[in-house]
Amino acid sequence: MFSRKLLALVFTVMSFLACGVLPEQNTFETFSNTVELGVLGNKKKSIYRTNFEVSSIPYYKKFIKVSVIEKSFTKKIYKEYQKVIKETGVSEEFKYVDSLKVKPKFIDLIIEDKALVIESLNDLDNTNVKNYTRNMPKTKLVSGLRFVFQNDVKEDFKKADALYFRTNQQKKQTIYLFKDGKQIAVLNMSKAFIFGVKLSSFCWGDIDTEKIGFVSLVSDGENCTLKSNRNPKKLEKKHKKNYFNY
Repeated sequence: MFSRKLLALVFTVMSFLACGVLPEQNTFETFSNTVELGVLGNKKKSIYRTNFEVSSIPYYKKFIKVSVIEKSFTKKIYKEYQKVIKETGVSEEFKYVDSLKVKPKFIDLIIEDKALVIESLNDLDNTNVKNYTRNMPKTKLVSGLRFVFQNDVKEDFKKADALYFRTNQQKKQTIYLFKDGKQIAVLNMSKAFIFGVKLSSFCWGDIDTEKIGFVSLVSDGENCTLKSNRNPKKLEKKHKKNYFNY
Protein backbone atom coordinates (compact mmCIF):
# COMPACT_ATOMS: atom_id res chain seq x y z
CA MET A 1 0.00 0.00 0.00
CA PHE A 2 2.80 2.38 0.97
CA SER A 3 4.69 1.66 -2.29
CA ARG A 4 1.61 2.46 -4.38
CA LYS A 5 1.14 5.78 -2.60
CA LEU A 6 4.80 6.59 -3.08
CA LEU A 7 4.61 5.78 -6.80
CA ALA A 8 1.49 7.91 -7.14
CA LEU A 9 3.30 10.82 -5.49
CA VAL A 10 6.31 10.44 -7.80
CA PHE A 11 4.11 10.41 -10.90
CA THR A 12 2.24 13.49 -9.64
CA VAL A 13 5.49 15.43 -9.16
CA MET A 14 6.73 14.32 -12.59
CA SER A 15 3.52 15.48 -14.23
CA PHE A 16 3.88 18.89 -12.58
CA LEU A 17 7.43 19.18 -13.89
CA ALA A 18 6.44 18.10 -17.39
CA CYS A 19 3.61 20.62 -17.56
CA GLY A 20 5.71 23.43 -16.10
CA VAL A 21 3.19 24.04 -13.33
CA LEU A 22 5.75 24.61 -10.60
CA PRO A 23 5.64 28.22 -9.36
CA GLU A 24 8.06 30.69 -10.87
CA GLN A 25 10.89 31.63 -8.52
CA ASN A 26 11.12 35.28 -7.53
CA THR A 27 14.53 36.34 -8.83
CA PHE A 28 14.23 39.92 -7.56
CA GLU A 29 15.73 40.94 -4.23
CA THR A 30 14.80 43.85 -1.99
CA PHE A 31 17.31 46.52 -0.98
CA SER A 32 16.97 49.63 1.16
CA ASN A 33 18.83 51.88 -1.30
CA THR A 34 18.15 52.84 -4.92
CA VAL A 35 20.46 51.51 -7.64
CA GLU A 36 20.81 51.99 -11.40
CA LEU A 37 20.53 49.40 -14.13
CA GLY A 38 23.88 48.03 -15.32
CA VAL A 39 26.02 48.99 -12.32
CA LEU A 40 28.26 46.52 -10.47
CA GLY A 41 28.53 45.78 -6.77
CA ASN A 42 27.40 43.42 -4.07
CA LYS A 43 24.99 42.93 -1.20
CA LYS A 44 25.89 44.41 2.16
CA LYS A 45 23.84 43.12 5.07
CA SER A 46 23.37 44.71 8.46
CA ILE A 47 21.10 43.77 11.36
CA TYR A 48 18.10 45.73 10.13
CA ARG A 49 18.53 46.11 6.38
CA THR A 50 20.34 45.02 3.24
CA ASN A 51 21.88 47.51 0.82
CA PHE A 52 23.42 47.07 -2.60
CA GLU A 53 26.89 48.59 -2.42
CA VAL A 54 27.99 49.88 -5.84
CA SER A 55 31.66 49.17 -6.61
CA SER A 56 31.89 50.05 -10.33
CA ILE A 57 29.90 52.12 -12.80
CA PRO A 58 30.62 50.86 -16.33
CA TYR A 59 30.52 53.02 -19.43
CA TYR A 60 28.00 51.78 -21.99
CA LYS A 61 28.46 53.74 -25.21
CA LYS A 62 25.97 51.70 -27.25
CA PHE A 63 22.22 51.49 -26.73
CA ILE A 64 21.44 48.22 -24.95
CA LYS A 65 17.93 46.83 -25.32
CA VAL A 66 15.81 46.17 -22.25
CA SER A 67 12.50 44.34 -21.95
CA VAL A 68 9.48 45.76 -20.12
CA ILE A 69 6.91 43.50 -18.47
CA GLU A 70 3.88 44.86 -16.65
CA LYS A 71 2.59 42.52 -13.93
CA SER A 72 -0.13 42.48 -11.31
CA PHE A 73 0.76 42.56 -7.63
CA THR A 74 0.35 39.37 -5.64
CA LYS A 75 0.12 39.16 -1.87
CA LYS A 76 3.75 37.99 -1.67
CA ILE A 77 5.13 40.75 -3.89
CA TYR A 78 3.07 43.38 -2.07
CA LYS A 79 4.75 42.30 1.19
CA GLU A 80 8.14 42.87 -0.44
CA TYR A 81 6.94 46.30 -1.61
CA GLN A 82 5.79 47.14 1.93
CA LYS A 83 9.13 45.99 3.37
CA VAL A 84 11.04 48.48 1.22
CA ILE A 85 8.45 51.20 1.95
CA LYS A 86 9.06 50.70 5.68
CA GLU A 87 12.86 50.66 5.38
CA THR A 88 13.06 53.77 3.18
CA GLY A 89 10.36 55.81 4.92
CA VAL A 90 8.57 56.58 1.65
CA SER A 91 4.81 57.18 1.83
CA GLU A 92 2.79 54.26 0.49
CA GLU A 93 1.07 55.04 -2.82
CA PHE A 94 -1.66 52.39 -2.72
CA LYS A 95 -3.13 49.58 -0.67
CA TYR A 96 -3.32 46.05 -2.00
CA VAL A 97 -6.63 44.23 -1.57
CA ASP A 98 -6.49 40.56 -2.55
CA SER A 99 -10.22 40.37 -3.29
CA LEU A 100 -10.09 43.02 -6.02
CA LYS A 101 -10.41 41.61 -9.54
CA VAL A 102 -8.18 44.32 -11.03
CA LYS A 103 -4.94 44.35 -9.07
CA PRO A 104 -2.42 47.24 -8.96
CA LYS A 105 0.43 46.91 -11.47
CA PHE A 106 4.20 47.06 -11.28
CA ILE A 107 6.93 46.91 -13.93
CA ASP A 108 9.89 44.57 -14.39
CA LEU A 109 12.63 46.18 -16.48
CA ILE A 110 15.25 43.58 -17.48
CA ILE A 111 18.35 43.77 -19.67
CA GLU A 112 17.57 41.84 -22.84
CA ASP A 113 20.76 42.21 -24.87
CA LYS A 114 23.21 40.57 -22.46
CA ALA A 115 25.69 39.92 -25.27
CA LEU A 116 26.10 43.67 -25.82
CA VAL A 117 26.62 44.17 -22.08
CA ILE A 118 29.46 41.63 -22.19
CA GLU A 119 30.94 43.30 -25.28
CA SER A 120 30.82 46.69 -23.53
CA LEU A 121 32.46 45.40 -20.34
CA ASN A 122 35.32 43.86 -22.34
CA ASP A 123 35.89 47.20 -24.09
CA LEU A 124 38.93 49.36 -23.28
CA ASP A 125 36.60 51.98 -21.76
CA ASN A 126 35.88 49.52 -18.96
CA THR A 127 39.40 48.25 -18.24
CA ASN A 128 39.21 49.42 -14.61
CA VAL A 129 35.84 47.71 -14.16
CA LYS A 130 37.22 44.51 -15.63
CA ASN A 131 40.34 44.57 -13.45
CA TYR A 132 38.28 45.18 -10.31
CA THR A 133 35.90 42.32 -11.09
CA ARG A 134 38.83 40.03 -11.90
CA ASN A 135 40.07 40.52 -8.32
CA MET A 136 36.55 40.42 -6.86
CA PRO A 137 34.84 37.63 -8.86
CA LYS A 138 31.75 37.58 -6.63
CA THR A 139 30.77 41.02 -7.94
CA LYS A 140 27.22 41.17 -9.33
CA LEU A 141 25.64 43.22 -12.10
CA VAL A 142 22.22 44.86 -11.72
CA SER A 143 20.38 43.27 -14.66
CA GLY A 144 16.82 44.17 -13.71
CA LEU A 145 14.69 46.63 -11.76
CA ARG A 146 11.19 46.20 -10.34
CA PHE A 147 9.24 49.38 -9.67
CA VAL A 148 5.99 51.33 -9.64
CA PHE A 149 5.59 54.61 -11.53
CA GLN A 150 3.56 57.77 -11.30
CA ASN A 151 0.67 57.94 -13.79
CA ASP A 152 2.19 60.57 -16.11
CA VAL A 153 5.20 58.33 -16.77
CA LYS A 154 2.93 55.41 -17.66
CA GLU A 155 1.70 57.45 -20.63
CA ASP A 156 5.27 57.66 -21.97
CA PHE A 157 5.50 53.87 -21.77
CA LYS A 158 2.38 53.51 -23.90
CA LYS A 159 3.85 55.69 -26.66
CA ALA A 160 7.11 53.71 -26.91
CA ASP A 161 7.68 50.45 -28.79
CA ALA A 162 11.24 49.82 -27.50
CA LEU A 163 13.44 50.74 -24.53
CA TYR A 164 17.22 50.98 -24.35
CA PHE A 165 19.76 52.11 -21.79
CA ARG A 166 23.25 53.55 -22.03
CA THR A 167 25.57 55.87 -20.08
CA ASN A 168 24.93 59.60 -20.49
CA GLN A 169 27.44 62.47 -20.33
CA GLN A 170 27.04 62.70 -16.55
CA LYS A 171 28.05 59.02 -16.32
CA LYS A 172 24.59 57.94 -15.21
CA GLN A 173 22.84 54.89 -16.64
CA THR A 174 19.88 56.35 -18.51
CA ILE A 175 16.83 54.63 -19.99
CA TYR A 176 15.60 55.88 -23.37
CA LEU A 177 12.19 55.35 -24.95
CA PHE A 178 12.00 54.75 -28.72
CA LYS A 179 9.19 54.74 -31.27
CA ASP A 180 9.71 53.56 -34.87
CA GLY A 181 13.48 53.63 -34.36
CA LYS A 182 13.57 57.21 -33.02
CA GLN A 183 14.17 58.40 -29.48
CA ILE A 184 11.02 60.04 -28.10
CA ALA A 185 11.77 60.44 -24.38
CA VAL A 186 14.10 59.76 -21.48
CA LEU A 187 12.64 57.79 -18.61
CA ASN A 188 12.54 59.87 -15.44
CA MET A 189 13.56 57.31 -12.84
CA SER A 190 13.16 59.87 -10.05
CA LYS A 191 9.42 59.27 -10.45
CA ALA A 192 9.87 55.54 -9.97
CA PHE A 193 9.82 53.68 -6.66
CA ILE A 194 12.20 50.74 -7.05
CA PHE A 195 11.41 47.87 -4.69
CA GLY A 196 13.15 44.96 -6.41
CA VAL A 197 16.55 44.34 -8.00
CA LYS A 198 17.62 41.42 -10.19
CA LEU A 199 21.29 40.46 -9.93
CA SER A 200 23.42 38.53 -12.41
CA SER A 201 26.83 36.92 -12.02
CA PHE A 202 29.72 36.87 -14.48
CA CYS A 203 31.24 33.91 -16.26
CA TRP A 204 34.81 34.27 -17.50
CA GLY A 205 36.40 32.46 -20.41
CA ASP A 206 38.75 32.72 -23.40
CA ILE A 207 38.02 35.69 -25.65
CA ASP A 208 41.03 34.87 -27.83
CA THR A 209 44.03 32.55 -27.62
CA GLU A 210 45.83 34.68 -25.04
CA LYS A 211 43.16 36.71 -23.25
CA ILE A 212 40.55 35.94 -20.63
CA GLY A 213 37.48 38.12 -20.30
CA PHE A 214 33.76 38.24 -19.61
CA VAL A 215 31.91 35.70 -21.76
CA SER A 216 28.39 35.57 -20.31
CA LEU A 217 25.94 36.70 -17.65
CA VAL A 218 23.98 34.16 -15.63
CA SER A 219 21.26 34.52 -13.04
CA ASP A 220 22.54 34.81 -9.50
CA GLY A 221 23.10 31.24 -8.30
CA GLU A 222 23.17 29.71 -11.81
CA ASN A 223 26.25 27.75 -12.91
CA CYS A 224 28.59 28.70 -15.74
CA THR A 225 29.11 26.38 -18.70
CA LEU A 226 31.98 23.86 -18.72
CA LYS A 227 34.23 26.14 -20.78
CA SER A 228 33.78 29.14 -18.48
CA ASN A 229 34.27 29.86 -14.80
CA ARG A 230 33.12 32.30 -12.13
CA ASN A 231 36.72 32.76 -11.01
CA PRO A 232 39.05 34.13 -13.75
CA LYS A 233 42.17 33.30 -11.76
CA LYS A 234 41.47 29.59 -12.13
CA LEU A 235 41.43 30.05 -15.91
CA GLU A 236 44.64 32.11 -15.78
CA LYS A 237 46.41 29.28 -13.93
CA LYS A 238 45.24 26.90 -16.63
CA HIS A 239 46.58 29.25 -19.32
CA LYS A 240 49.99 29.39 -17.64
CA LYS A 241 50.09 25.60 -17.28
CA ASN A 242 49.26 25.13 -20.98
CA TYR A 243 51.90 27.72 -21.94
CA PHE A 244 54.68 25.92 -20.05
CA ASN A 245 53.57 22.54 -21.39
CA TYR A 246 53.78 23.96 -24.88
